Amino acid sequence: MNRLESLQNDPVLMAELTQRINDGRTFARGQNIGARDGQFKRFVEGTFIESGGITQGSLEAVILDFLRPCLLIKNNNFQVPESDTWKSRLEPYRRVIEQRIPSIGRVELKFHPKMKWAGTAWLISPNMIVTNRHVAAEFARNGNNGPVFLRNSLGVTLEASIDFREEYDNNNGSPIEIAVEKVIYLADEAQPDIAILKLASNTFALEPIPLLTTPVKANNELVVIGYPAYDPVRNPLKPEDVKRIFNDIFTFKRLSPGLVLNEEVHPKVFSHDATTLGGNSGSAVLDLRTGQIAGLHFSGVFHEANYAVTATAILEALTSVHVQVPSVVTPVVTIPDPVDEEDAIELSTNELTATDYSDREGYDETFLGDDAVVPLPVIKDSDNILKFGDDESVLHYHHFSVTMNQARRMCFYSAVNINGEESRKTKRPGWKLDPRIPKAMQIMKECYGNPPKFARGHMTRREDPAWGTTVALATLGNADSMHVTNTVPQMQPFNGGIWLGLEDYALQNARGDAMKISVFTGPFFTDHDPTRYDVAIPVEFWKVIAFIHDETNELCATGYFMSQKSFLQPEEFVFGGYKTYQTTIRSIEQRAGISFGNLAALDPYRGEELALSSLENFSQIRFKR
Repeated sequence: MNRLESLQNDPVLMAELTQRINDGRTFARGQNIGARDGQFKRFVEGTFIESGGITQGSLEAVILDFLRPCLLIKNNNFQVPESDTWKSRLEPYRRVIEQRIPSIGRVELKFHPKMKWAGTAWLISPNMIVTNRHVAAEFARNGNNGPVFLRNSLGVTLEASIDFREEYDNNNGSPIEIAVEKVIYLADEAQPDIAILKLASNTFALEPIPLLTTPVKANNELVVIGYPAYDPVRNPLKPEDVKRIFNDIFTFKRLSPGLVLNEEVHPKVFSHDATTLGGNSGSAVLDLRTGQIAGLHFSGVFHEANYAVTATAILEALTSVHVQVPSVVTPVVTIPDPVDEEDAIELSTNELTATDYSDREGYDETFLGDDAVVPLPVIKDSDNILKFGDDESVLHYHHFSVTMNQARRMCFYSAVNINGEESRKTKRPGWKLDPRIPKAMQIMKECYGNPPKFARGHMTRREDPAWGTTVALATLGNADSMHVTNTVPQMQPFNGGIWLGLEDYALQNARGDAMKISVFTGPFFTDHDPTRYDVAIPVEFWKVIAFIHDETNELCATGYFMSQKSFLQPEEFVFGGYKTYQTTIRSIEQRAGISFGNLAALDPYRGEELALSSLENFSQIRFKR
């Protein structure tokens, strides 16, 4: 049980495992080996007796695969994990992680007397790759004038190349293999285990993977991408149990999620607990939330601890041989809220009054500068605007504002100012009503709850107003975002993928010395919206983002929409892969009955017909003409 106990640093995942076993739910690998559900419970309790070919090791292998899976990659897409916890952690960042997969390859060898391949490598600049010293040492050594290629016993010079595909059961793609032209850097034994290789070409236009600019911290989530090989010597489990974990499929590209264990085993090394084997040497260790290189995997003991060279040490090695790497702005970390199950909702018990909101200034139209004024949108359906107080129509919160549709009891829009430089991580508080408007005008429970009911979908993301010069200010913005006035019924995981990261991507393209953007989000209300639980449910949503572009130094604005329409069944919504589209601000104005003033004139697609195709990655977004 030691290897399971070592994962106690992941209490959420361990709680899922315990609940799953107590509920008698089976495991996919358990079915493969013929294990019965009760055997897993007895194994965890320490009362299991081996019988019928089911061993302690085989049950442990199944559970380890559930807790720390090693997911096959096909067509640059990674498998969906069995664990609901890992699904919720990985899916919001699937797009950014899958953008990195094509740039990670296997080190192939030619004329080597024993080996056909040696490990994993990844692209750090358009024609440079990084791997381990001990991987490159299979075909190169340090000579008097720098690294040189080795010769075999017949005097033939060894050759190396990088195969960037090598995916299991992939018959669709042609090979993507590039020769290694030169070994640029081969660390000495006393130095971090790094090698830098120059490719002969990069005609496939593979994109470099940027280095993480901030140190990793214990319990940070990460993924390791590489080529695990069958490794019976290094593993404490029996060979047959290792084969069960990997379904006897080795040497192909896989993704392994895990956590940072110790951020500084050594000044230039950290440890992690993702599943790796021999062949993972040289693997890219990616920070989950940014997709940037957190480290270079080089060693470990299966399901005990693994070790990676830090991004800082990699940068030092690159600098020493004058290799330039692409500069990158670390995006704001965005953590999606969990599925909004009714029995998991903690309603705020603090009774507030309207006077408690007297200091809320709300959305600031001059946030981007006095010469870049972005006012609140104007709603054409003025008869349905909810009025309160002294004929007021805008609910101001900390850093954002909301205008309500009294007929639908939801917001027409939520408008927020985001300061990326002052963003702070905050804890998720409970939901609350706004005392400034009648309770009857706010939907707290009717359509919300466990599936098939809906989740409370934030219009202004919880993280967006959570910024300020102090933790207290950020916490206030975070708490204000939890008003039900800022929500619309949505099916999970609606706020995911490209839609989830639009604000973060815009911040990366905003003027670097400010990192400020203004965002408007809302639903499209129609007379044909389906009614569920006596509530009319919007099926499509829009977003408009405005900021000062870092290249043009001018105000720009872009529009997007996302739809649940294709997942509307005769009786209810179902889970599905929602798609995000870039659209014209003018079309949003027409459909939503809202005017954004001068922003439509700043749209890069103004005056053009925009053929709609879903955004598969952020590089498809157009911010300027």
